[in-house]
Amino acid sequence: MQGSHDPTQLWQASLEALKQAQQHSASTLEQLTQQTVAWQQQAQQQWQELTQSAHTGAGLEGVFAQRVAQAMQAIGMPSVAQVQALQAQVHALQQRVAALEAAVASGQAPAPRASRARARKPIA
Repeated sequence: MQGSHDPTQLWQASLEALKQAQQHSASTLEQLTQQTVAWQQQAQQQWQELTQSAHTGAGLEGVFAQRVAQAMQAIGMPSVAQVQALQAQVHALQQRVAALEAAVASGQAPAPRASRARARKPIA
């Protein structure tokens, strides 16, 4: 008989195919499991970074502050560092003026001369 197969051979071939399918599905399942674990670890790490940056102010608040500073600079507003530098200069000048006033009051320094008015040319 040409179309007949030995039932034992069919049974063994079926078992072999089932075994290969199980091995293949086990390796595929292992790969999926490893990928899922990697994604979970990555998500946890990103979550920790996000929560830490939110606690330190480097999150959305930091981005907002940076953008506001850029907008203020674009319209000509001085930066915090520039304002602080100006405050330091004003403080130093105040100290110098106070020292000069104290010296004049105690007679140690000559009084400042009155500024001379410049002679102006007549407008023709």
